[in-house]
Amino acid sequence: SMSSGLREDAHHKALRRAAFDGDVSELKKLLAAKGTCVDSRDKSGMTLLVSASVNGRLAAVRALMKAGADASITSLMKNGPLHYLAKWRPSAGTADDADADADADGAAAKTPSAADKRVGRVSL
Repeated sequence: SMSSGLREDAHHKALRRAAFDGDVSELKKLLAAKGTCVDSRDKSGMTLLVSASVNGRLAAVRALMKAGADASITSLMKNGPLHYLAKWRPSAGTADDADADADADGAAAKTPSAADKRVGRVSL
């Protein structure tokens, strides 16, 4: 669709960098600009939401969801945000993820199955 097309201009590249880096203040500023497509894709079909998810940037994921990002859009590899988020467990004490997991128990999730189970408890 037109709304989730390839966008390789400088503005959307900056958006992807902010999403990947988890720079929420920069992300919100860029999202507010006229003509911004929250579901734009890069060459590999990754949306901003997938870029943030790949790097476990939960605060950026939340900001993008609030901005109306479509979590059902997958990359060319057919992976969506939840595929990547399942690999991440919020680590206690980081500013990015401090409020993401109310029942942090200090034990890192080592297996994908444990991580998969935790995804449902990450509040976006």
